[in-house]
Amino acid sequence: MKLNDEERVALRRALEYLAAGSFRRFQDALWLGFGDLWTHIEKALVREGIIVRRGDEDADLTARGHELLQTLSKKLERIAG
Repeated sequence: MKLNDEERVALRRALEYLAAGSFRRFQDALWLGFGDLWTHIEKALVREGIIVRRGDEDADLTARGHELLQTLSKKLERIAG
């Protein structure tokens, strides 16, 4: 998935919420960052093994998701730096 810097910030924010255990905020952050495409982004995250859904109202960040979150954070720090 190719993302610009603004989209990377939105994805990082969403993944941070999920890592903190807030599925609702995760989805809200995706919606705010990606608009009507947020559901496609969420499905892509599942497909790529970044998150795993736990029914309709919950999801968890996988080990691969934690790695992505760390990578996004480092990359965005360098850009802002």
